[in-house]
Amino acid sequence: MEVETSGSEPQWQFSLRDAEATIESALAQRDADRRNPNFEPNTWALVSEEVYAWAKAKTYLAAVLCGLVARATDELANPLSLHVGELAGGYAATSLWQVIQTHAQGRMDLKHLKSQPFNNSPFYGKRVLSSDWENVSSANRPRLERTVQLMQQLAQMSRSDARFALRSFLYGVPDDEARGVLVATVVEGALDLNRFFTALDDFLLDDGESGRRAQAMVAAALALVHGDNVATAESIHDPSRSLPGDVRVVSLAEDGNPHALFAEAKQKVTEPEWIDQFATEIHAYAPGGTAAYGALVNDRAAARAKRIGALPDWRDVLHERGVISVIWTNPADMVRDAVVWSALDAHQAVVRFVEFYAKYLVHVETQPDTIDAWRRAAREFGVESVRL
Repeated sequence: MEVETSGSEPQWQFSLRDAEATIESALAQRDADRRNPNFEPNTWALVSEEVYAWAKAKTYLAAVLCGLVARATDELANPLSLHVGELAGGYAATSLWQVIQTHAQGRMDLKHLKSQPFNNSPFYGKRVLSSDWENVSSANRPRLERTVQLMQQLAQMSRSDARFALRSFLYGVPDDEARGVLVATVVEGALDLNRFFTALDDFLLDDGESGRRAQAMVAAALALVHGDNVATAESIHDPSRSLPGDVRVVSLAEDGNPHALFAEAKQKVTEPEWIDQFATEIHAYAPGGTAAYGALVNDRAAARAKRIGALPDWRDVLHERGVISVIWTNPADMVRDAVVWSALDAHQAVVRFVEFYAKYLVHVETQPDTIDAWRRAAREFGVESVRL
């Protein structure tokens, strides 16, 4: 939580930055739990099945998820809150939802909810969830009453109990329908690794789409090594982002605390002050943090910028801030290292990269024909794909 001072009285304020760490950690744990046959969720896994079965009542899912994440983040948060000021532990549910949406989009089914889910009846203008609302249809009143009941139960939980409730709820949540948008296979005897790396350069630089292709490429390269622990914002200029970097790899340590690797994606000449800002954000978030800085700058980008003279060594800039870093100045180099560290054979690694890249290109909302352009590029280096 954050505490502000109003006169001599401390004032509680919900921390969206802490909530961002909560949801990223919970999503990473969800993927681990689904691979673990011994994991036993509690009754909140059944609650998720119940809530997802509510047809034409999508906003109640947003209310439940916000309550779970809020309570799992801060024990003082009241899960019944929709806006600040009505009750102790009140927080802005819309702001929290936008954080959840940013990190969960593409990883779990959000029922196509938008960034303003509470801007409709019966939620519009309400500050607190209550079963006394009058403007509720007879079909949805049982769902409202059930949501209030669930949030009242949650309000009595400790933070650790709420975290396990969130963990169990997410365990039962369906995957996003867009997952696995591409299924790829290597044409026998046709894989050409030289063409693969050349295609990456060409595909990224010919039309960067305001940085979206670079962001998706960094996410795909890290996903080769870290799987579904990778998270990246849907928007390259996400206003709700509070964690450093364009791409993060979040995992839970044995003590239950999140550990993160932060990556930044730039496909143009990167000035020293940008790197310094990135390193400063990491150091402020977690002194001794780890950064993978995927600058993605090569000779073509430098030539386009008409850069005269060399930039300072980025490693020096990062080390001055006490941040351990790995830096690539070419996208092909970054993917090459990811292929090596994935411990997969070359065919399998390239196929998975093709699929991951397509997934993240969809996630960051590139142009509609971008996936088809990527499929054509993949065909040139020996990978055929089927778009689902």
